[in-house]
Amino acid sequence: MRYLGQSFEIETPLEAGWLRAGDREAIAQAFHAEHARLFGHDSPGAPVQIVNLRLVAAAPTPKPCLQRPAPATGPAIPSDQITGWFDGQAHPTPLYPRAALRPGHRLSAPAIVTQDDTTTVIPPGFALQVDPFGNLVITREHQE
Repeated sequence: MRYLGQSFEIETPLEAGWLRAGDREAIAQAFHAEHARLFGHDSPGAPVQIVNLRLVAAAPTPKPCLQRPAPATGPAIPSDQITGWFDGQAHPTPLYPRAALRPGHRLSAPAIVTQDDTTTVIPPGFALQVDPFGNLVITREHQE
């Protein structure tokens, strides 16, 4: 909201009931009070403009029921193998399709997981575990 002719607006909290009832006086008074709070003065007789209205809606929502994918019934099988370069050295590197990985699968490095929208690289010194919800969890292996 702003005073007519001003070039800047002030966010002014309004009560929904004022809007439903079309209570222009309550709306204007809220603006005058906010202007006084911010700038130490207001102009109660000056016309007030509503430039835009924003709505914040909040409601309780049910917690999502996360489906757990079926667990792995065997080891992860690579679809291909390439030569990967890590720290200037060539390493045989298996490629795993993401869709084939199931909870419980564990990949040793180096490895690459491929899918349509991303590529996940597991470099030497790391390992990948598929958690119970199907997330890929990469951790550093212990260095001795």
